[in-house]
Amino acid sequence: MKSCCSSEHNLVHNQSDDAHSIPLLNHRLNLSKEGSQKSDLQDQNNNAAFDSPRNFVFGCIWLFTCVFTCAIIGPMVLAIPCKGAYVSTTWRTQGAIFSIGIYLVYHYCSLDSVNISNKNEGNQNEASKLKAIKTDFSITNQGKSAVMAALLFVWVFGFIVGCKYTLASHADVLYSSCGVYLLIISVMACQYVHKYEFIGYFIYSIGVLIMVTDPFALKKDESQNKAFGDIIAFTTSLGGALYGIFNEKVRRDTPFQVEMFQLFCFQFIFETILIPLFDFNPKYFSFDRQYGMFGWLNDYWIYLIVLSVSFITNILWLTSLKQSYKHWKIEIVAIAFLIEPFIAQATAIIFGQDQIPGFQTLIGISIIILGILLTIYGTKLKVSMAQDGQQNKDSIEINLSEMERLDKNNKSDL
Repeated sequence: MKSCCSSEHNLVHNQSDDAHSIPLLNHRLNLSKEGSQKSDLQDQNNNAAFDSPRNFVFGCIWLFTCVFTCAIIGPMVLAIPCKGAYVSTTWRTQGAIFSIGIYLVYHYCSLDSVNISNKNEGNQNEASKLKAIKTDFSITNQGKSAVMAALLFVWVFGFIVGCKYTLASHADVLYSSCGVYLLIISVMACQYVHKYEFIGYFIYSIGVLIMVTDPFALKKDESQNKAFGDIIAFTTSLGGALYGIFNEKVRRDTPFQVEMFQLFCFQFIFETILIPLFDFNPKYFSFDRQYGMFGWLNDYWIYLIVLSVSFITNILWLTSLKQSYKHWKIEIVAIAFLIEPFIAQATAIIFGQDQIPGFQTLIGISIIILGILLTIYGTKLKVSMAQDGQQNKDSIEINLSEMERLDKNNKSDL
């Protein structure tokens, strides 16, 4: 997800409150939509894949690309030729900043071109460009980006570190356990939770327990602490839950690409400050090709590898995610993401990071999928109930208004 879900599974939040759509897309965040969201992604959710055979084919391609690029984030980042997951993580972030930064230059240049063709006045064009940049990079917007980047850093960093110590499929499932925390938060906040959501997460928990106790679920390096990887991936998924909640509550007025650029910039700042506290690497602040945070700039081939990984796990994933929302209902996209752990595991085996897991892992993931489907069903029922309740409320208000109008007319006749 990730969704991933880079999902950075919940990176695709556009400039409005579609935080619900991203967590549900990742099929494990399970934020209730409550029938009142107005995000761009949800407005585009018109099932366009069934409008024509061409749309169906392109919809399938975008959906597969979305799930695949999300699933391979962890294994691909760990496959970057350097010493340690911490260094490869910051290399990926820097590559994303570089890639999206180039696009932003094009974005603002295109903005000028449009203004020139419409207004044909150079001074107004320049003022419009500066106003757009000033708005996009205002203190308020950057403050929001900083908070979201901090939560995103915790979430994604835990996933990549989890992939280092435990199987990719385990890390993928556990780091996507944001819905567990959201369920707890909902209960603590006395919010309505459908019974199928409780049952779904209970089944989900049973599947997780079966999965993590698989004795044959081992990394190629058997000295790795698998339990630590499981714990870190699950614990840091709290960051994803809080990210979704914050994104739901906070509105922003900046383009999607600008938000991405700001998020990655702040994420890089957090990595620069916090990673040395975990890594204790004396060469971290250097251009060393194996241990330095800027080492990817010191080798042409590594430079190309990092940019490729950043493009696939950031830009391509986010683009395919948006296109998937245009072509498919959100429930279809969410269900498609159920195959993500299998793709992640296969990728890690191909890259030589994991051993083939035991049958117990497959049973656990299958039970997890069953729990997720039941949770999605419960969420859908809850949303439907909320919409029906709102319609009934609107109908009652209309009837009351009509009665008041008739009463006034009767009094005037008298």
